[in-house]
Amino acid sequence: MGVDSHLAPLLTEVGAVVPGAGWYFETSSMDALDALADEAAARYARTIGQLARLAEGVRIP
Repeated sequence: MGVDSHLAPLLTEVGAVVPGAGWYFETSSMDALDALADEAAARYARTIGQLARLAEGVRIP
């Protein structure tokens, strides 16, 4: 949980955009790791796509 509780706030503080929550899984789910990773990658890709569309309309002076 360090990603969400420590790294994300730090990155945000220095001006970064954190496009999603950290990714965690239970070790008992290790046999489904490929499917879990694919699902997480798809969620991150959707979020990044939404951010990219929003950014197209933003002008920074």
